[in-house]
Amino acid sequence: MPVYQMLHHVFNHASYHRGQLVTMLNQLGADKIPGTDFLLSAGENEETFKRFKGLKV
Repeated sequence: MPVYQMLHHVFNHASYHRGQLVTMLNQLGADKIPGTDFLLSAGENEETFKRFKGLKV
């Protein structure tokens, strides 16, 4: 399998798991879930982290 196909699979598979994570957080009652893409989350501030600290799991 060529490297470009392996990389495509890795990134696509990661998207699948991010979707699963968002679904589970919604089922646990989380709201206002921030973007799960690295470029979005890398620029978010401490307030985003504080929202998840209070989530009862």
